[in-house]
Amino acid sequence: RGVLNQYIGRVRFWAHPAKVFFRKGERCMRHANIPVFIPHLGCPNNCVFCDQRKISGCISFDELCVEKQIEQALSTLSPEDDTEIAFFGGSFTGIDRNLMLRLLEISDKFIKSGRVRSVRCSTRPDYIDAEVLEILREHHVGTVELGIQSMSDAVLNASKRGHTSDRTREACRAVKGDSRIEFAPYEYEAH
Repeated sequence: RGVLNQYIGRVRFWAHPAKVFFRKGERCMRHANIPVFIPHLGCPNNCVFCDQRKISGCISFDELCVEKQIEQALSTLSPEDDTEIAFFGGSFTGIDRNLMLRLLEISDKFIKSGRVRSVRCSTRPDYIDAEVLEILREHHVGTVELGIQSMSDAVLNASKRGHTSDRTREACRAVKGDSRIEFAPYEYEAH
């Protein structure tokens, strides 16, 4: 938790798709995420705390529907909204590289048209490296959410996460070190 607490005060979290927010020096606007669910894609494990098919209600993924899904969501938003395309429900940087690039190219079309500001994605700490960060930068990814379930190596090992707390720290530093990408750690709470 040390590395997470170190960054938590400097990170913005968007909790609601139409939440009003201020950025220093800017006028008030609504923030909207257009969620594109990639249920369980890129995930090597079936974690007990993370059944993305059940959580998202999305059983499968159809790449051919993504552009239409984004168009439909945009039709409900104001052109003044601060809009992001958000790839959730899997480990985005762990999916097949060609699929990831095709999805980012779809997003690029909307960004270049001015209808969307940026992209956000969620992924695992062990799926972030310099090459991946360069690809994300090239395709307007503004926020990377890292799934940080624990900073205890014993817990990570017992839950078969496949990475260590040191790898999590490295990923946090890599994303935080890139001034063009926002770092947004997220944790799962055990109940």
